[in-house]
Amino acid sequence: MKSVQLGKSLFRHVWTLLAVMALSVMLYSCGSGGGSGSSDDGGTGSIPLSSPKNFVITPKSGKLDIAWTKLPSVLEVDATYEVWIGTSADNTQKTDIVPTIAGNLVSCTVSTLADGTPLVNTNTYYIRLRAYYPGVGQAELSDAMAGIPVPAPASPVISSDSGYENMLEVVWDDVPYAAEYKVYWKQGSSSATPDADADGAVVSDSRILIKDTPNGSAYRVWVQAINNAGASGYDTADITPAAATAVPAVATSTGFSAVTGSKTVSVSWTAVPYASSYMLKYSTTAGNAKAAGDAVEVAVDAQSGTVTQMVTGLTNGATYYFSVKAVNSQGESAYASIGSAIPASKAAAAPIDFSDIDFELGTAAGEYIFAEDVPASAFFPTGRSSDRLTRFKETALGNLFCDGTAWYVADKYENVDFVFLNGGYIEGPIAQGKITVGSMLRMIPSESLEDTLTIITLTGSQVIDLFRTAAAVVHTGRGSKNTGAFAMVSDAVNYTIQYKTWDDTTWDGTTALSSTDSSQYQYGWIKDGTLKINGQDINPTATYRIATTSYLADGNEGYLVFLQGTNRTDKTEYLWEAVSNYIYEMAKVTPYLDGRVALIGGVPLQTPGWKKGALDWVAPYDQTSYMLQ
Repeated sequence: MKSVQLGKSLFRHVWTLLAVMALSVMLYSCGSGGGSGSSDDGGTGSIPLSSPKNFVITPKSGKLDIAWTKLPSVLEVDATYEVWIGTSADNTQKTDIVPTIAGNLVSCTVSTLADGTPLVNTNTYYIRLRAYYPGVGQAELSDAMAGIPVPAPASPVISSDSGYENMLEVVWDDVPYAAEYKVYWKQGSSSATPDADADGAVVSDSRILIKDTPNGSAYRVWVQAINNAGASGYDTADITPAAATAVPAVATSTGFSAVTGSKTVSVSWTAVPYASSYMLKYSTTAGNAKAAGDAVEVAVDAQSGTVTQMVTGLTNGATYYFSVKAVNSQGESAYASIGSAIPASKAAAAPIDFSDIDFELGTAAGEYIFAEDVPASAFFPTGRSSDRLTRFKETALGNLFCDGTAWYVADKYENVDFVFLNGGYIEGPIAQGKITVGSMLRMIPSESLEDTLTIITLTGSQVIDLFRTAAAVVHTGRGSKNTGAFAMVSDAVNYTIQYKTWDDTTWDGTTALSSTDSSQYQYGWIKDGTLKINGQDINPTATYRIATTSYLADGNEGYLVFLQGTNRTDKTEYLWEAVSNYIYEMAKVTPYLDGRVALIGGVPLQTPGWKKGALDWVAPYDQTSYMLQ
């Protein structure tokens, strides 16, 4: 159990605890009225008891999966749990569900109302939880949260495709109830479904620009819609990229938009056909963005549909003028003015009210997924349900928290080399749409709410040890017990964790291998040559400035190397508050993955794309000292 950070003001303690206890209007939250049939809601009186406050509802077809963190025992009595469901927040009934407890994760599936009526897709249902301690007492019902069962999405229909400049562009119609789309591509294939070695990506928009596909080579592309209820079939397109035959058209102000924040402007414009890249110039002198002088030029990768580039390091209150030119193999267009914007700090004009759980921070362009089903593997032939993704792979949630912290620290204090957090810091999703202070509170474990922002210096050799420890965190492929130390990092960092690769030649495809068999696959090491900071190898004798939490800086989760750090500065704000400020200034955030943390081998096997075959498992250093039990 984590110890609560001390030294905060009494006021901050009081409102934080009250906010956590009053999460009635938050992510999926719907008020705190009493439930029908719940006249026995009261606690024990002598021993304060509470029901789970942070729980996740995952919609499936005709059912809702519910997951929460196991509560600590009271007087050595473990909690049992009741699930209440209804069609309104103030009329829920106890349903006959027996939750499953696996380590510290508790979960169950609800497919009917208390009277046995099946749940109907697209209808809204309200869930409450209650903890009961046999012989001790019961807690009050939790606040209500809403969930909407949804059907698996229909197959997408590709509406247009083209190939140019070593790129493939595919556009398809939006599919109702699709949360994301999986896209695969392979040179020379004609299969109806993706080949096992096809390359792939997951996108939230209904279009993609696939790069690094050689001109003249025929590719097959598959597109599939997915959500928590399942996956659709595939639609396919056959595309052959070809070099451009002319200089790209001049960019226009069509589609121009600018989202301003403190010292930042996120600039967007409509993509130019056959542009393989862009150059963006900006200046505080009108018209000078197209010339030399004080104009700053930024290279921008090609994107599909709308091109977006974040410009940082600006001066609040100054007017910046933006111009763009498009580039391809035939040359460059002329620069064209597309618009102007004035960066300004929203927080300076209207500070965030962290005591108001309804205070709106911004919007999420897509869902930041926290848990999902994981496919079958040799150790878990039937797969697993609702695994916590931040605990076993790179996630959009982790990227948001780390990149947001990096931005906040640079904006308010100093530039740091990178941000380092642990996956167990996050315990919930961010839904698409409005993000409030309550949304942030609900996704942070109660014991982590008071982890403050800390900046600390490590030497290069200590940074290498830090990531060796991160690689050796137990990795079961389930994101559950003992996996909360799995690292999350900002975009300055890239590395690959190598695990022993499973040889499946003797597996019958149905029988689960034992935990003893699987344990040798659960500890990894940093693959040689992959650990980079800002694209460079780490210099063992240099120093690196790192932003993290006070909890990790104190050597918790096995990261004892932080205790060797120097020039430590502890800030007063909680880490989640720093991320909230980032969302507030950006106004709109979009989930993204960029491959900063890659995994090879281990558990579970990734499909499609994983490869059979044994690997001589020789770690490049004494791994045992980095194993976290």
